[in-house]
Amino acid sequence: MSQSTSTSAPAKSDTALRFPLATPGQVRREVARELGRIPHAKLWFLLALVLLGLGAYAGVLIPQLMGRIVDLVLDDAQHSLWPIGAGLISAAIAGAVLSAPASTSWHGCPSA
Repeated sequence: MSQSTSTSAPAKSDTALRFPLATPGQVRREVARELGRIPHAKLWFLLALVLLGLGAYAGVLIPQLMGRIVDLVLDDAQHSLWPIGAGLISAAIAGAVLSAPASTSWHGCPSA
């Protein structure tokens, strides 16, 4: 008597492997409903989006400035590293400062 062993997983339908997702319209309606429940929530939401966007932009500048340092070293140019270094430090600080308020609770923003 021989036993057959199979290493393949049992066959499942394609829908059994997916999580249910909300449509963009459902997400938009839910966000609008939640923002409508809290006073001044739209202002805080827009401010958070702007701060996060600016923080993300500052974060993207860091690798670009590091690349400029590499280019400067490889080209053996006589330019100063100080302006690029100052920009690198400024971008890092700006990214941290702009991203931090959106991830912490503000005293003026009511919690849901």
